[in-house]
Amino acid sequence: MNTGKSRSTNVIAKKKVVVLKMDSYILKTLDPAILNKFKDHLLKILIGRLDEMNFAMAAFK
Repeated sequence: MNTGKSRSTNVIAKKKVVVLKMDSYILKTLDPAILNKFKDHLLKILIGRLDEMNFAMAAFK
């Protein structure tokens, strides 16, 4: 889902990386199977980060 709002951020990599800029055109034209794999991987990353935050908050209490 693309809200159409501009976003920007700064990132510093610890090692060499390859970056893929994904705009609304790419998201609309990607093969559904590839888009689904991308979505699944992104969800795994977000769930992992949420788990880390929950663990940190539980330790903070």
